[in-house]
Amino acid sequence: NFKAPGAFGGAEIRCPWETLAEYKDLLEGPAEHCDVVLPLQHTYVPDDHRTCREFDFPVVLSGHDHHRVDEVVEGTRLLKPGLDAIAATLLELSWPDAGSPARPQVRATFLEVRDWAADPELERECTRAYSALAPLRNTELARVPPAFEPLSSANARGRVC
Repeated sequence: NFKAPGAFGGAEIRCPWETLAEYKDLLEGPAEHCDVVLPLQHTYVPDDHRTCREFDFPVVLSGHDHHRVDEVVEGTRLLKPGLDAIAATLLELSWPDAGSPARPQVRATFLEVRDWAADPELERECTRAYSALAPLRNTELARVPPAFEPLSSANARGRVC
């Protein structure tokens, strides 16, 4: 139902685990020889658990779920800071020495974003980007029957209806 080039600019949507395997091999292989590969995902916790079980990553950084997650699954640390950019993940990876082939030591914590000043340039860019949505601000998609009023979107993503 999407006009050409299709959803997501025509990008192919592939199995995330097949794609992870392909890129992990490429990035850790002789062509790239990366010291560490960290997947950045936007999947639900059960899917993140699958990534932790099926791959040997020291850390998986993920989103999607609205709650915070900091757990170890089969040796892989899973970090999800939660919804609405309320928290951010501060992640530190370190090795005993420069030549160490061992997995890195992982230290992480969640920080409250409100405790940090906004970057003025990034704030201007966000305002500019969101301005594209301004014409939709008061768009009525459907009339709400009186029996369901008053509706509220307060904390809509933070609670179950």
